[in-house]
Amino acid sequence: MKKRKIALLGWVLVALALVVLAFAAGCDLSSPSRGQTALRAEPASSPGQAGTTLLAEKTAEGFWEKVITYDWTIEKEAKLSDDGKSIIYTLTATRKKVSEINTYGVRGTITVTNGGAIATENLKLVDQVEYKTGAGQFQDLSGASQTITPAQLGPGETGNYNYEITFNPVPGAIYRNSVKVTITNHSGYLGEEFGPEPKAGFSLPSSPTTVYIDRTASVVDELTCPTGFTCTIADSGYPEWNNIGEDKDDEPYTWTVTYTLTPDQGSTVCNKVEFKNTATLTESDTKQTRTASAGVSWDCAIISNGCTYTQGYWKNHPSAWDDGIKPGDPFFSSGKSWLQVLKTPPKGNVYYILAHQYIAAQLNILNGADPAAVQTAIEWAAQFFTDYTPTSTLSEAIRNQATSYANLLDQYNNGYIGPGHCSTE
Repeated sequence: MKKRKIALLGWVLVALALVVLAFAAGCDLSSPSRGQTALRAEPASSPGQAGTTLLAEKTAEGFWEKVITYDWTIEKEAKLSDDGKSIIYTLTATRKKVSEINTYGVRGTITVTNGGAIATENLKLVDQVEYKTGAGQFQDLSGASQTITPAQLGPGETGNYNYEITFNPVPGAIYRNSVKVTITNHSGYLGEEFGPEPKAGFSLPSSPTTVYIDRTASVVDELTCPTGFTCTIADSGYPEWNNIGEDKDDEPYTWTVTYTLTPDQGSTVCNKVEFKNTATLTESDTKQTRTASAGVSWDCAIISNGCTYTQGYWKNHPSAWDDGIKPGDPFFSSGKSWLQVLKTPPKGNVYYILAHQYIAAQLNILNGADPAAVQTAIEWAAQFFTDYTPTSTLSEAIRNQATSYANLLDQYNNGYIGPGHCSTE
């Protein structure tokens, strides 16, 4: 009898030990810290309940931002320089404030760790702003939630997920942020959306942080140089400006860029060459671009590159005259300016016949044409105009010599002798 009681007591102790072991294997009695939640499930040996486990924690920081947004415009103008040998471009970029908005919200990071031996299934994070006023209970703030559906986590893998939620503040409210982290293969809850739900409190700042959008911009100016020309920047530095807008508010930025035009040696250049210049402004944050183009229709005769033009061209293009001879300068003792003499019909007067070709030849030489073919004629004509006026009585020998040199200079200006003519007028 005594032996039977001892045996029965042994079986009872064994049964109690098995219950304790089963309870310890299926439950995690550790307490999670603030802002994190750990969940453990039933033992893998339980039929139909094998899965994985999750550990989740989060941060939350409230923000109040005053967001100021700007927009930019750019304009461009183009004109020829006074000597006709350069193009002057003027750029104007203007910034304008288009909106100022106060934004309230919370942002932070959610950290999720797969504590099991298999990958998660259907991992989902639903982040929610909660609030309460007075002694009431926390409740969901309508419209203040964000759902994150990341890639699945492998065994032992940790994922960090950033979130940001904006909302309209509730007067006098206390806030916290919670996230439901769920999978459908959590141990003990297979087929259900289950997981930890960490929470973190936060508050909104008492004053805003100013955030600027497109407060600055960058500008690049690009010139298309036609074939047969070399275009160089006369100003120092390349036309590119970065981070404009940092040093002043809502005042136009203006730059002037000068391009010098040089026909390539030996090139044949036609009249009315188009020079087009495009400036591109890029806003710093949104990367939106604004463009402005301008150009000039440039008469290639302005720069001869060593060739010659007729007296008719120079008469009709006084802006192309070199600074060495100005249209209004007195022409020797004629009582008229160089341009006035050029525009006076000769009517058989040998003085004006020679003067027209002499003036054209001198302008061609100042413009780069080789004078070798007419050097003697130029020197003789200069002495002639020093000695005589349009009303002077000339000997037959002087008249014949003046007429001969006028014909020679005419051939030079038309390109029959010398470096050649530049273009068909």
